This record gives sequence, C-alpha cells and structure tokens, in this order.
Amino acid sequence: MRKLLTMLLLILIATSSLGALSITTKIDDISMHPDIWAGLFPSYVAYKFIFDIPKLIEDKPTELSVLLSTGTVPRVITQNPLNGYPAGYGDQSSGSELIDSDYDVFASHFSIKFSQGFLGPKKKKPSEDKLQLWASLDGQWEQALDPIMQAADRTGHPFSSSIFQNQAEGNVFPGTPDLSGDQRLITVSYNIGMDLETMLLYNASGEGTNLHFQATLAPASLGSLFAGKADYWRVWLFGQTAFTLYKKVDTADSNIWSLVLQDEFECRVLDGKMVPKFAEKTETKVWGIEPINATFVARNSLKLYYYGQQFFNKSCVPLVYIFFDIGYAGGWINNTSRAIGANSWQGSYGIHLSLQILEMFHIYYEGGYVFLAGNDTDKVGFVLQEGLKFFLSFPF
Repeated sequence: MRKLLTMLLLILIATSSLGALSITTKIDDISMHPDIWAGLFPSYVAYKFIFDIPKLIEDKPTELSVLLSTGTVPRVITQNPLNGYPAGYGDQSSGSELIDSDYDVFASHFSIKFSQGFLGPKKKKPSEDKLQLWASLDGQWEQALDPIMQAADRTGHPFSSSIFQNQAEGNVFPGTPDLSGDQRLITVSYNIGMDLETMLLYNASGEGTNLHFQATLAPASLGSLFAGKADYWRVWLFGQTAFTLYKKVDTADSNIWSLVLQDEFECRVLDGKMVPKFAEKTETKVWGIEPINATFVARNSLKLYYYGQQFFNKSCVPLVYIFFDIGYAGGWINNTSRAIGANSWQGSYGIHLSLQILEMFHIYYEGGYVFLAGNDTDKVGFVLQEGLKFFLSFPF
C-alpha cells in the first residue's frame, strides 16, 4: 500500500510540473451498454489528455498522455466461483448455477503513457504515425453489480446468491477472484507495446494492415487493496488486414457497389494466480461464443463485405458481410482450484446485414451457426438475433 501511494504521489508531482505546457484533450473511446437505450446511449467514455513535450527524434512525434475513463460495462460469469470450472469441466455440483449469469461493472481506469513514433511522415500526430513504441502505467477500479436495468435478455441477481452472501471475510474465490468479498477491485499494471498502422478505411472500401502488441504485468502487491484480488501477466497480439477486391463508383464518386475482404488474427497468453475478468478481454471473439479463460487463446475471423449503393448525399450505405470465425483455447484454465488442461476449439459462421448512416450510426441484424463450442456442446446450433439492433461508432 505504501509503495502504491508513493508511486501515485510521484505521478501527481510529475504531471503537475507539466502544467505550464500546452495540453490537447480529446475523446479517445466510447462504448455502449446493450441494456441502456438498446445499446445506443454511451455508457463508457475515455478522455485523453496529451501534453506537448519536446521531441526525442526530429520530425517524429513524441507523446506523453493521460487517459481517464469511467462508466458501466456488461459482463458474464463464465466460471464456477467456488472452483473455477467452466461449463462442461469438472464437478459442477455447487456454484454451477452462476455460470452464464449476467452482471454489470461500474469501472474507472487511468493510463499514463509515453510513446515515440517512427517511420511516419513529417508533422503527423502520434495517433496517425505508422509505428509507435510505448510504455504505460495503468490502474483499474471496479465495483460489480447485479444487472442494473434488468432487461429481457440480461436479468437475475447473481450477487444475491448464498455463495456470495455467505462468503467468509478475507476468502478469495478461486474461480472469480475479482468478485470476492464485496465485489470491489483495484489493481495497477505496467505495460509496454507497439502499434503499426497502415490501414486506410473508407466508407465502402479498405486497404492496408494494422498490428498491435502489448505486454502487461500486474503484480499481487498492486492488486490486493480491496476484497477483489488480481495477480497476472498478459501478452497480446492483434493483426488486421483489408483488401478491396472491386469498387465501382458513379460520376459523383458515390459507391455503386464494392467487395472488400478483411481478415483479423488475435493471440493472447494470459497467466497468473488471480486473473480478473477484465484481463481476459480480447479485441473481438468467435461469434456466438464466450472464450474460455485459458492461458493461450487464438482466433481468426475472415469476412467478405458487400457495400451497396450510397444514397442521401453519400450519408447512407447498405452493407452485408459473411463471416467465418475459428478459435482455439489451450494450455491451462486460469483460476481453478486444481490444474485443468484446456484443449478447446470454437467455430461459427453467419451473415451480418447493416445500414450505415454518416459512418457512425448502424442498424443491423445478424445470425449464424455455432459448429464448435469446446466442451460446452449445448451451445452448438443456430443463433438468431431477436429483432433489429443498432450501435454507434466514432472515428477517433
């Protein structure tokens, strides 16, 4: 505790000394909650404060930034709190009724980040540079709650369960260490990473490749301040590439129709004595499947997009894509009371139909077939969306 307070004090002094420098602020990220205005109203917002500091390399961007975010995010319990077994693994005689239970988390996050750009053209902002190397100090505070809105497909009160109510003080759940005690968690992590950005995405086409790498260390000494616990390390790699197969436009340069092929690959190694739920996060997942909390997770998604005729002064474009997702979880299952090997394949395919308005507002419908679901064979079969849905995306 004393080390953490000293560290935060030094950070405060360092950032205060930068007060004389110019600061740029922007919204860095926005996410939606499916229960709040059917996913339309923003429920989690991240603000970024960028300090104008001297460049380490001439004509290449050097950046010191502070990211602050807060809001509510939806989650699902995927492991038995008492022993950590997922569905289809081990003895599920007690605590198994909580698997697949929905809950919400009110969370706040900070990240103090230093990055150096390379290879980019002159006078570009760091976020637009082709290659960045960076290091950061991150912190996460959470309070888990029963589903706030109690919507039709997200109901229940998992934290009213006798398992959570009768937990002995100081005891840590093997399967859900971050949900121990009063379901409060705070943890701090060290991070290094690399971002390579060459992809250019347009309203109805895309070209190029993006590659992101991150390594994280979150020791127990910085993750044991509340009842919820964290002690883990993580290595993550995400790649995305797109290629426009064909594009036809009219005399006003409006899209008539186009075909775009996109592929995404993701790989994550995650291990530790107490792995919190937020550390399992991946960029995307195999459609229709919650991934197992295994030490090694890999996924690939292949999508073929068809963009139709733009209308209303180019502000609207219909699109359809078919997808084929395949994933693998191997090694060991984290947060179990005894060592359990993981060897699970997940796979699905399907179709997504959408109307994109002003490149931000999306009305969509999707359905698919899950043909591989690891040990949880009950989830194999067709999955159809109930009615139209919509979401907002912002080009930051």
